[in-house]
Amino acid sequence: MKKVILTTFLMLTSLIYSQEYSRITIEPSIGITQIQDVASFAFANYNIGGRYMLNNKFGVRVSATYTDNLENYYSANIQGIVNVGRVLNFEEFTKAYTILLGVGGDYTYLHKIHDPKIFRENSNFHLMTSIDNLYKINNKLALKASLNVVTGINDLQESDLYTTNSFGINLGVSYTLGKKDHIDWSVKNMDPIIIDSTKTIIEKPVINNYITKETDSNYSQNEYVFFDNNESEIKATGLNAISKIVNYLKAYPEKEVTLIGYASNTDNTTVDYDNALSEKRAQVIFEKLSELGISAGRINLEFRGKDADKIKSSFDFARRVELIIR
Repeated sequence: MKKVILTTFLMLTSLIYSQEYSRITIEPSIGITQIQDVASFAFANYNIGGRYMLNNKFGVRVSATYTDNLENYYSANIQGIVNVGRVLNFEEFTKAYTILLGVGGDYTYLHKIHDPKIFRENSNFHLMTSIDNLYKINNKLALKASLNVVTGINDLQESDLYTTNSFGINLGVSYTLGKKDHIDWSVKNMDPIIIDSTKTIIEKPVINNYITKETDSNYSQNEYVFFDNNESEIKATGLNAISKIVNYLKAYPEKEVTLIGYASNTDNTTVDYDNALSEKRAQVIFEKLSELGISAGRINLEFRGKDADKIKSSFDFARRVELIIR
C-alpha cells in the first residue's frame, strides 16, 4: 500500500511540474442551497473540489458537498468542464476573466430524514449542471462565483409536496497547484508574429499564394509553420505558408527548400524528446510538400530540438518549422 501511495504521489508531482502550464486546481467554496418548492428551506453548504484541465478548453472536476442544517446530508459529483471563455475567444476582451460550464452527475446521501415528504432516504443519483465565473487575481489564485442546479432530488410523487430541483449559489477560490500559470488563462498571442532569425533572400516574393511580377520586388522572407504545445499537427495558417512555398517551387523548379524543425525551450522535457518532436514537425511539412507535388529530392530536412534563443515569453514562436528557399 505504501508503494502505491508513493507511486501515485510521484506521478502527480511529475504531472504538475512537467507541463508548460499548470492544469490542476483546488476549489473550496461556501454558499446556500435552495430546494425548489420549499420556500422555507435555505441551507448553507460547504464544497471542496479538484479540477484537471486537459487543455485550455476542456477538463474534468470532482467535488464533494456537505449541507448544513440537514444532519449527515452529503453529495459528490463528477463533471465535464468546458472553458467557455477560451472556446469563444474571450481573451480578445480580457485575459483575467472566463466562464466554466460543467455537466455531470451528482450522488447524494441523507442518513437521517427530517421530513420524509421532502427528501428521499439514503442515496440518489442526479443530473447536475454548473456555471462558474472566474476572475484571475494572480498566477496562483482566482475568485470564483458559481451557480449549480441538481435535478430530481426527490421523486416521491405520492407526496403532497413534490420537490424536483435544488439550486446552489457559492463563492470561493480556485487555487493553482504548481508554480506555472494555469492553462485556464493561456490565450492566443494577438501581437504580430516577428521572427528574429536570419532571412533568406530569394528572387521574387510570394504574396497571397501567387508569384508576383519580377518588377514588384527582389526579395522575400522565409515562411514559418507554427505548432501548438507538444503538437505536430499543421494548422490553417501553416497550410497557407506551405502553399506559398509550393507555388514558388513550382514556378522555379531549379530551387530547393530546407525545412528546419524546432521545439520550445522549456526546462521540463528531455533533449531526446525535443529532438524527436522537432524532427516530427519537420517531417509532417516534408510529407505535405510531397503531397502537393514537390519531389523529395528538392526538400532538405533538418531538426534542432530546443530553440535556445527563445525565452519563455516566446515559446509560441519557438514551436515552428522554418521553410527556407535556397
